[in-house]
Amino acid sequence: MESVPSVNEPSDRTVSDDGNVKAQMRFLGVFDAGHKDVSIYKMLDASDDVICYLLMPDHASKQMVQDKLMYEGNSVGSISCVKGK
Repeated sequence: MESVPSVNEPSDRTVSDDGNVKAQMRFLGVFDAGHKDVSIYKMLDASDDVICYLLMPDHASKQMVQDKLMYEGNSVGSISCVKGK
């Protein structure tokens, strides 16, 4: 499995390219999903004290469409969230 870069403490808000302010989740870790090129990513929504686990591919397919980056669909992907303490 590839190493995942460490993430510094992010701010809880980020501004997207279109100028919208969006909440930001904090990356907590990555786990083996038992399938080739698929991992489970653990994320924290600190504003609501919610932990989410995302089952997703390690690499996303993408292409440029009308000067915008578009991610192609895949057959792997799910999310499960639980309330913290």
